[in-house]
Amino acid sequence: MKATTACSCTKPGWCSRHECYKSEMLHGLCQRHAALFAAWEQGQGPGQFVASGSMEPSSPGLVRRGLDFALAGARHLADGLRKVDPPTFDARLAVCAGCPSCDTTDFICREVTCGCYLREKAWWASESCPLAKWPPAVDDLPSEGSTGPSRDP
Repeated sequence: MKATTACSCTKPGWCSRHECYKSEMLHGLCQRHAALFAAWEQGQGPGQFVASGSMEPSSPGLVRRGLDFALAGARHLADGLRKVDPPTFDARLAVCAGCPSCDTTDFICREVTCGCYLREKAWWASESCPLAKWPPAVDDLPSEGSTGPSRDP
């Protein structure tokens, strides 16, 4: 189908004009939906930062948040429900509190690849920050004088 907007992209993927990733569906919408194209042009389209002057990232949708949290829960279960120690938990939440992707009112990660409830997820040893900002758990650090974690069977 022919483009009805000024979209100049030839295929899905990274859109340098709007500085965001567009799936096949979003690419098609950009080409044919004037209102969405206009939103991308203003920096407020899906996958872009909000242009409110705060540069806060947009949140993943409710379905995506639920799916991501369910997957995190499954990883936690597969990891034997292991939790990190309280200092690691506190350090993780401190990092989140200073991150622009964190909704500090409800402590929900607004990163598009996450969306999890951080007061729960930060306890889980199986989990990590999608932006790789969390410090390693104390139990995961090599002990003094060692060369790293043991790999014995």
